[in-house]
Amino acid sequence: MTEDAPQREHSLRAVFNGLRWIIRAGAAWWIMPHDLPSWQTVYQQSHRWLKAGVCEAIVHALRGLAAGAVT
Repeated sequence: MTEDAPQREHSLRAVFNGLRWIIRAGAAWWIMPHDLPSWQTVYQQSHRWLKAGVCEAIVHALRGLAAGAVT
């Protein structure tokens, strides 16, 4: 990134919380609560995460932790 690149308006934690809300509520994107980032922000970032394989990496890491807890 260059120094003049725009900075994030919302923290990634807030965006992740928005994604969690969508998944848990099973609701449409555009009815997200107003205390979360806009639905467009959450939608765009979640698609970047999916394209980058972040979700698969999280699932893989959680499976590893669960397997270690079972033994």
